[in-house]
This record gives sequence, C-alpha cells and structure tokens, in this order.
Amino acid sequence: MAGKKVSMNTKVSGSTLMEILVAMILLLIVFSVAMMIFTNIARSSVNSQQILARAVAELELQRTKREKLFTPDQIPVDSLIIIRDVQFPAEQPGMVAISIRAADKQNKTLAEIKEQLRIDETE
Repeated sequence: MAGKKVSMNTKVSGSTLMEILVAMILLLIVFSVAMMIFTNIARSSVNSQQILARAVAELELQRTKREKLFTPDQIPVDSLIIIRDVQFPAEQPGMVAISIRAADKQNKTLAEIKEQLRIDETE
C-alpha cells in the first residue's frame, strides 16, 4: 500500500455548471408563470368580505324601504361601515334615490347598491 501510486486521470461523472444554470433558469420560469396565474386568480375572485358586505347592504336597503329611513346615516356593522345616502331629485318629485355603500375600516368600498323609488310605494 505504501508504494501504490494514485492516478489523477479518472473522470468523475456529474453535471456541468452550464447544465445546472439552464435547469435553474427553467425552474425560475415555471415558478414565475405559476405565481402570475395564482395572483390573477386571487385578484379576480370574490372574497368572503365582499359577499358579506353585499348581503349587509341588501339588508340595510330593505330596512330603509320598510321603515322609510330617508335620512343619510352611517351604521357600524361588525367590521363594516354601512353608509346610507338619500337624495330627493328635484326633477322627479315624489321620488327618492337611495344609495347604500358598505365599506371597511379603511373606507374602501366593498359593495354598493343604488335604487330609486317612489316615496308612496315603499312598504
């Protein structure tokens, strides 16, 4: 063993630096496309807070018509603020324009309902 020479001419099989770089670039492209698809789907989908805001705004519109609450008001409901705006158009006597807007705490509009109706026809 002491007199045996070690040969340095043997090649070890493995990947070259260029192959590794190409594989990393391809992987980066695949992940980039996947992230773009995910963000587009997440941005375009209706989230649960918007659904809740729409339902609360619908209930407030029904209550406004039922109780004839024709005054502007802000009503806090859970994590939302319901803003009721009422206008009486001068060009249409006997009509009322009701706008119900549901916003979050940062005043970002999540849902909005507008309706125009005759005052004497409300329930």
